[in-house]
Amino acid sequence: MANISYNQIHETLDEATMALILQKIQEIRELLPKGTLTDAERKRYRALDVRNLAFVEDVVRLKNGIGAGILPPVLLNDNTDTDLKLFKQLQTLRSSINGLNYLLKDVERIVGHEAYGTGLAHYGMYKVTAKAGVPHAQSAMDELAWRFEKQGKREKKKGGPKE
Repeated sequence: MANISYNQIHETLDEATMALILQKIQEIRELLPKGTLTDAERKRYRALDVRNLAFVEDVVRLKNGIGAGILPPVLLNDNTDTDLKLFKQLQTLRSSINGLNYLLKDVERIVGHEAYGTGLAHYGMYKVTAKAGVPHAQSAMDELAWRFEKQGKREKKKGGPKE
């Protein structure tokens, strides 16, 4: 049974706070460059994994060094520098957002655990009070029993396995 006397988080977000958070998320969305891919493009486009990132960094370093005397003008004026810079900026943003996502998941898990544990305590009390004949307890238990249907009964073993 849940420890219903201990509740780690006992609060909600008021409507103004919730609206403000959603507004800030939208503001961030509007600040970012736009770019979407189709499913086929997601499969086809190469990612900058660690090795590919190191390669591109080397390409930019060489282009901006000895490449000036070797490469044709079209390659000297490409977008590799800005693409690489934006990639690194996006990695920084994603890292920060991932931290926020972990916080959201942890808070969800905490309050979900507490809510479900307390719900189980309620259900258990309805079962006990229904057996004792308390008015309306059986109907409350029946209303919540759907959660435990199709789980099968646990068999208590007495003296060995059943044949």
